[in-house]
Amino acid sequence: MSTSNLLLHYDGICVYATSKIKPNLVAIMILTFVNIILLTVITLFAIESLPIPAIVFGLAELFIIKYTLWNFFGEERLIINDKTLSYQQHYGFFTTTLHTIAFNKKIWIIDYDKVSLGNTSYVKFLFESYDKNSLPEVIYHSVFNITEADFKKFLQYIERLFIDDLVREHAMPEIHLN
Repeated sequence: MSTSNLLLHYDGICVYATSKIKPNLVAIMILTFVNIILLTVITLFAIESLPIPAIVFGLAELFIIKYTLWNFFGEERLIINDKTLSYQQHYGFFTTTLHTIAFNKKIWIIDYDKVSLGNTSYVKFLFESYDKNSLPEVIYHSVFNITEADFKKFLQYIERLFIDDLVREHAMPEIHLN
């Protein structure tokens, strides 16, 4: 199970959430060992002038390197405002493109995978909204497990976002949450 630290920021327009992976020592050792073995095999095939096996193992190494970078440096980045949800994954040395999903009318954030380790509970969450036919649909689901306390704090930031939007939209006096 991949767990993470959640960093939150709210600028009055968007909520920014970044989950950073907590690398597991066993996973680090296994992935390092697999990478060393694959690189050794690729080198041996290259020395023996066997290009086809070297290419096949090279492609396997590319997959393993991406997986290794994700498990060492992985970050899930979310940007939420009152109309869109944007997300991207960061692998340490490269970042995926930013994907933006517009949602209609309403958004729900639901915890769908609860796991307890010792005294700490972890959750994964998903975002649901309505599609163009007014039917509910999942628009995004989280990659990492975050602590239940971080999840509650995340929900508070999202609530604050929509309260501030309601205040701006209806020219109401600002509401301060304590």
